[in-house]
Amino acid sequence: MVNADTMSSCFEAFISHDYERCIRQGLPLMEDEVPPEIVQVVLISLERLGQAQALANIGSQALQLTASHAWSHSLIELTLGLTAPESLLASSQTEVQRCQALFYAAERLVTAGETDQAREILRICTGLPARCAEKMLAMAELAQLEALLKSPAEKQLDDLNQRFLRLFQEQEFVEASGVIAHATELASNILGTNHHVYATLLNNLARTHCALGRHVEALAECRQALRIRRGLLGENHAQYGESLNSLGEIYRVMGDHAPSLEAFTEALRVRGETLTVQHPDYAATLMNLAALHLKTGDHERGIATFEQACSILLEALGDQDPAYVSALGNLAGAFMVVGRPEDAVSVLRHVAQVNRAVHGEVSLPHAQCLSNLAAACRKSGNPGEARLLLERVRSILGHTVGQSHPDHAQCVKDLDAFKKRDSHRDLTGLPGTPSLRL
Repeated sequence: MVNADTMSSCFEAFISHDYERCIRQGLPLMEDEVPPEIVQVVLISLERLGQAQALANIGSQALQLTASHAWSHSLIELTLGLTAPESLLASSQTEVQRCQALFYAAERLVTAGETDQAREILRICTGLPARCAEKMLAMAELAQLEALLKSPAEKQLDDLNQRFLRLFQEQEFVEASGVIAHATELASNILGTNHHVYATLLNNLARTHCALGRHVEALAECRQALRIRRGLLGENHAQYGESLNSLGEIYRVMGDHAPSLEAFTEALRVRGETLTVQHPDYAATLMNLAALHLKTGDHERGIATFEQACSILLEALGDQDPAYVSALGNLAGAFMVVGRPEDAVSVLRHVAQVNRAVHGEVSLPHAQCLSNLAAACRKSGNPGEARLLLERVRSILGHTVGQSHPDHAQCVKDLDAFKKRDSHRDLTGLPGTPSLRL
């Protein structure tokens, strides 16, 4: 059985166009029951490095290995130039097979230097509702080919947007707002306001204004981004789905539930058709929809939707990925809201294990998680464990932010409340929420 990490490393080498490393890592795998995608990237790498003899030898072996698997055999023939892409596409029976045929046809064109045509085929390929390794590889290849087309001004805008995304993820919303506002104005002057890059930046500006509580501005900006994307890309495009998701979130935060539900429902349709229902972005919209259900009092549906999103993220990203861990934290918060603290405790224990492994014992993310776990333990009738957890939080905060920090002071107050057996004081300040503000 081929090791998943080795496969991933081989794919990463191919995506980064480090073909020698791809071959070094892929060739030993071919002695085992290797997935056909590995064989394919090795063959493509050999051709791009001009290793004709090795390509002929390994290509012959690949054809023999796939002789009993008609579709895989045909894809190998396509990569080796032994069959025409048109005939293979005509015989494809599923969206996955169509995606695979398009990808390997596009890679033939990339190898031949016909990047314009390859780019068009890859755009079709990445837009298919297929879940396969080839779609992931196609998205990476298309991103690199698109980058080659960018002007210096567009590259500057891309750098600004990447900086914004880092700040937004770190919840530095004020600084993020300045960066994205500058990028949006720059895009307007350079590219005009009817451009997909401008629409992307405008959508991000709306997200930031929403986070800062500037809802009227956010709503106007998001609607404008939605109109631009609809006009340029149509309604069946992933970027249009992104704007619908943002619009639903703004309406949700504003308390306007009916249009929020409508926007999220349409976003799920678009993202499901363009990215598949197993994509992390589809799960992100499910998370927002789940929060809306909780806000409107539909607790059962809210919990079920949160769990569905977590299941998708686990399958797509693994149990150590930050997006999955964050989703589990949201699920735990939902359990607290609906009065199921025991379930929240179970979820938060896993989150704590991952945060400790990723960030270390003495880290702010781990302290935040332990604070949440302490609140859940107290609500579930386990004050002894809650107290021990808060002792650990106090120690971590003392080593990270210092004893003068407000969060450290609050933690000390919470511990004092335990010692005094103050049954009237809720340690969390609000039901189901931790006192830690990190």
